[in-house]
Amino acid sequence: MQLESYNCELCNQGTEETIDHLFLHCTFAQQCWGIINSAVSNNSGIFHNLNVLKSQLHSQFFMEAIILLC
Repeated sequence: MQLESYNCELCNQGTEETIDHLFLHCTFAQQCWGIINSAVSNNSGIFHNLNVLKSQLHSQFFMEAIILLC
C-alpha cells in the first residue's frame, strides 16, 4: 500500500510510525499508559515492555486490556 506519508498522525512530530513508536514513544501512547498507571521504558523494545506491563497490571485479563488500549 502506498501512502502519502508514513508519519504518526497522533503526535504530529513528523516521526515515522513504527510499532515501537505507535505503542511506546508516541505522546498519545504514553498518555494512555499513564491513564492505567503503567510505565513503559523508551529504551526497551515492545516485547520487553509488554512483559513489564503484564506484571504491573496483575490481571488475568492482561491481553484484553492491551487490545482495548490499542
